[in-house]
Amino acid sequence: MKASDFTNSLAAAIAAAACLYPTLVRAERHVLDLQQEPQQGVNLCWAAVSTMAVRSFPEDFPDPPITQQLTVIYGLSQVHSRLQRVTRVVKFRNFQKRCETLSRCNETFEPWLYRVDSNKLDAENMVLPEAAIAHEIVVRKRPVIIKWDYSNVIAVNRDSLPELEHSLIITGYDDVNHEVRIYNPWPPAGRPETRPQDRERWLPYSVYVDPGVLTDPDSGRRLGIKAIHKDDIYLLRRIGQAKPKGVPAPVRLASHVELRWMGPHAKAQQHERPVVTDNLQLTRHPVTR
Repeated sequence: MKASDFTNSLAAAIAAAACLYPTLVRAERHVLDLQQEPQQGVNLCWAAVSTMAVRSFPEDFPDPPITQQLTVIYGLSQVHSRLQRVTRVVKFRNFQKRCETLSRCNETFEPWLYRVDSNKLDAENMVLPEAAIAHEIVVRKRPVIIKWDYSNVIAVNRDSLPELEHSLIITGYDDVNHEVRIYNPWPPAGRPETRPQDRERWLPYSVYVDPGVLTDPDSGRRLGIKAIHKDDIYLLRRIGQAKPKGVPAPVRLASHVELRWMGPHAKAQQHERPVVTDNLQLTRHPVTR
């Protein structure tokens, strides 16, 4: 066979395989194209990630485009739907006036998704398997909101980190390296950004499970961050829509069965290894903050 004929045959075979087995050939990083949203106050991480999450849906006329300021107003006035904008109009307008200067509404709160329903894990010792996060990002094109606890963090430059519970958002999935892209809305507007590379990072799935492996870049010691998985938010859908089907269910933190993503056209496969064992064992390379 001539070299040119062999090359043409190989190209044809690859093209055919791409059609028949797209998930095997087109392994890649899958990302959601969401505008980054740094938090506009030290307590507004919840508003920043909520704004990004709502932006994963098309703009819905006649609602104005979502902003962090508007998210804060919706949240503090507890307006989740268009109907509630009418039934709670007095409360909504009061916060609308108060929050014209956003620093006056710099309050702690839970993520608030205007006109978007969602599910929380709402259970101790449960996590989303890798396959569930992959399904959300790759198939449904929706982010996952997570929460980390910085209360017991020890770091050389402690002031550069959040102090208590802090919301972040997963906006990408790498099906080759089994990593997730995590966006951190910290530091807040007005504070110096000493490590801009930490805003959005690709980290092993195991770091989502246990961020305790993250280390202080100045000392090399573990920071002591803890995940609050019961507050993980996923299955985002427009208000009133049915709960999505086909998303792998949460698993116990100490389970010996890990669900591995095999692509949108294949069922998740089970692998006999702990979801959480030695943190360093599951981390493919050193991770620093």
